[in-house]
Amino acid sequence: MFLLENIQQTAGLLVFSFISIVMLVFLSSSISKIFVPLLTGSFWGSAAVLLWLATTPNLIKTPKLATVQGYVCSLPVKSNVSSYYGKPAKASIRLSFDFCTTKIEQQKLSFYQSNKIRLSVYQATPDQRASILAGSYWQFFVKLKPIHGRLNPGGFDYEKWLVSESFFATGYVKSMKKLSAEFSIKAKLHSIRQNVLTKLNKVIADGPSKGMILALAIGERSSISAEQWQAIKSSGTSHLLAISGLHIGIAALWSYYFCLFIVTRLRFVTAKIPAQRVAEAASLLGALSIALLSGFGYPAQRALVMLVVYLYSRWSGRHLSLANILAISVIIITIMQPFAVLTVSFWLSVLAVAIIVFLSSYKQMVTNGHAKIKDWLRINWFLFIGLMPITWVVFDSIPLVGFLANLLLIPLTSFITTPLVYLGLLTLAVSEQLSVWVFYLVDKIIGLTFQIQLVLSQINDFASVSSLPLVLFILLFLATVVILLPAKMPGKMLLLPIALLALLSMIQVKPKKQFKMVVFDIGQGLAIHISVGDKNLLYDTGYGNDDFSMANTNILPYFQRLGIEKLDRLILSHADADHAGGLNAVSEALDIDLLLAGEPVSQPYSNCHQSIPWNWEEVEFSFLPHLSEKAGNNSSCVLKISVAGQKLLLTGDIEKPAEIRLLENGLNQYDIVVAPHHGSLSSSTKNFVERTSPSLVIFSTGYANQWRFPKSKVVQRYADIGAEILVTHQNGAIIVEQESAGELHWSTERSNSRHFWQIKHTEW
Repeated sequence: MFLLENIQQTAGLLVFSFISIVMLVFLSSSISKIFVPLLTGSFWGSAAVLLWLATTPNLIKTPKLATVQGYVCSLPVKSNVSSYYGKPAKASIRLSFDFCTTKIEQQKLSFYQSNKIRLSVYQATPDQRASILAGSYWQFFVKLKPIHGRLNPGGFDYEKWLVSESFFATGYVKSMKKLSAEFSIKAKLHSIRQNVLTKLNKVIADGPSKGMILALAIGERSSISAEQWQAIKSSGTSHLLAISGLHIGIAALWSYYFCLFIVTRLRFVTAKIPAQRVAEAASLLGALSIALLSGFGYPAQRALVMLVVYLYSRWSGRHLSLANILAISVIIITIMQPFAVLTVSFWLSVLAVAIIVFLSSYKQMVTNGHAKIKDWLRINWFLFIGLMPITWVVFDSIPLVGFLANLLLIPLTSFITTPLVYLGLLTLAVSEQLSVWVFYLVDKIIGLTFQIQLVLSQINDFASVSSLPLVLFILLFLATVVILLPAKMPGKMLLLPIALLALLSMIQVKPKKQFKMVVFDIGQGLAIHISVGDKNLLYDTGYGNDDFSMANTNILPYFQRLGIEKLDRLILSHADADHAGGLNAVSEALDIDLLLAGEPVSQPYSNCHQSIPWNWEEVEFSFLPHLSEKAGNNSSCVLKISVAGQKLLLTGDIEKPAEIRLLENGLNQYDIVVAPHHGSLSSSTKNFVERTSPSLVIFSTGYANQWRFPKSKVVQRYADIGAEILVTHQNGAIIVEQESAGELHWSTERSNSRHFWQIKHTEW
């Protein structure tokens, strides 16, 4: 129904925009200049959404097996896999890559359809790893599923990323057949990029800096370790390794000056063509080369568009202002990539350029040495201040060392590191030995750069700002606007006290005794956060193993957003990997006052079955006895929570024997039940469902999971007693909160953050 309403609303906006544009054409030019561009943008955006909804979702509506043909359009990434949902597996290599599809089954894809699939090959053999290369053509027999991602408050929106990057499905390969290469410029460019990577692996010494060198050279960042990424992110310098505006600008700048140096000494060239024009063409060629080597991602494309618009303004003699160049570039980008507005990088780059344009519009940059340094400091300071609000919204924190980091590392990257990397790429085509020497020097400089980032990240641990209340965030935004206004603007300083008075009137004191429960969308597993005032409890940690933990990607970002650094209680219902696998990740990130578990786990714990009840404010917690001699699922801690006369039941993975014990011990009605064992047929027996008779039942399951949980018979049992049914893989995280009157109400993350591509999936 939501999808239908969205199509109707989008179609209505399309028609309204078109009619309004036609009407405005006959009105005064001043009105048309303002509203026609806005309405044209609405028309184009609505048309793009409708076209996408009419074509792309129809390719894969439900999980299915299919045969696809096309070429590998990214550098394949290898990762280690040691286990799967608690089942020990032979250590193997997983190969992940983007696959640009030309045909699915017998259907050829049109140019206006999204054509990329994110594929994996599990237990990839050495032959497969050697032959599945960027640019190679294949026919794969795959298990595909539609665009779907886990949705949690504070978590990464994987669905939005897939749509913005032109994916229409994800899946894994079951069998494969290599095809003879077809003529395709795009495939050839990916093949060239693969060959460059092969050569770089020969000339760059193995070591901690190799991953960062590859990131700067060809945009290949998979070799950067998690520890390095954390230090880079904490220092506020992750943009230095993402090939986008900065690197395209560096390539253009150095190509310009290098060519200008050569051409000015060739009089037979300058006699016919101005040296500046030749150098500008060389700058475009250099920028294009780096963009293609990096995979021609959308950030690189956007930077190229801005460069082309700038060069056009010079070559045409129009000499457009920076503001007009930015405006025209944004228009072209949104025409080429309508879904670019979904990406953070788009808004960050546009805002950064807009701040620079704003500065230059009221302050003429000077040319003497001291003034240049002053202008450089000024630009960096204004960029830091201007980007603070959006940085906080997106990343939940503000690295205060970012200003100092950029002052130190942008010049180092722009004038030394990156030019040397590009010199290494050029020498690679001439002499591998010469390239080895260049990259040896690059390795030393990047090593020094990382040491600076490491020190800054350690400082940032004590100086970062996170978890700002909404009121303080608004104040920060208004203060930013005031600071960025020209100094001579009348009444500038009056705006700040006025804003403060307005904010004081908005402050509302929240009640301290407030209960909140979040059932995370954690895939096939379970993780529940409960807070009462300043007390925090985590019931289970989701799936995890030695290589990966759901806690890192889905739970800890939420805690970081809330500023939670300590758990008063961590409860592990039992030891299965889909419930206790994230223990190490959680314990490394947070202090834990008390660890309770239903069966032995890898860290010191207390037995939940022997734990006494406790109260937080007016909320009561207790474990229900049900133990039998059989361990495993039936050893799960069953937690009862009483809130203002309402009761919740968290059941872990208990099965029929434990349910019988609970019934024998006097189990009665509950308002909210987290269904036992993810909706397995071994649990939620008829007597258990009828006795608990919840108003709401929550199933924590993974999308298209191999067990097909929750089972339709189990869902029907709860439906028969009139319970509302919520499923994490359909609804995203489920939030239960206490209203001021004491009543509990619930919402879902998918309903709180709707997207036009969302479709309700049912598998029972």
